Amino acid sequence: MGLYYEPLSAQAFLIRSVANQFAGISRLSDDFLNTTGGIISHGPQVEGQALFRAGSTYYLWGSHLTGWAPNPAVLSVAALSNAGLNTTWTPLGNPSGDATTFDSQSTFVLPYSHPDGHVTYIYMGDRWNEAGPGGLLNATYVWLPLLQASNGSWSMPWRDSWRLGDF
Repeated sequence: MGLYYEPLSAQAFLIRSVANQFAGISRLSDDFLNTTGGIISHGPQVEGQALFRAGSTYYLWGSHLTGWAPNPAVLSVAALSNAGLNTTWTPLGNPSGDATTFDSQSTFVLPYSHPDGHVTYIYMGDRWNEAGPGGLLNATYVWLPLLQASNGSWSMPWRDSWRLGDF
């Protein structure tokens, strides 16, 4: 389950897995305390949903439904429409190129605006150690830059370390 705030319309959205069948996106009320009704968009069948916008395009990052076992990421795209989110999501594949998304599951994609105006998108994923050392209390996190090529494709190569100023 996650939340997304759209600054263009000052609206917020709830994103969650609906019976493990699809990612349901609902608009929140103006006070953000309830939804305004039904599901306005049916996203792909993913969990760990992280909705973000780059330009006029919405992206939904998620993972396959494998419980505690890490798996390849799924990035999908939908165009911005006059009615809000388009209900047609097109899968783009796994930008990490890794079979377990570096042993993580998406929690959020943070757009960071640099002082010069360009934006770096940061993947934020968690590593839940259900049965590992320390169990859930020893969960760790992965933050990596998302790179968008001039053709619109995304990649997220592993980096042992990185600096925000490099992107």
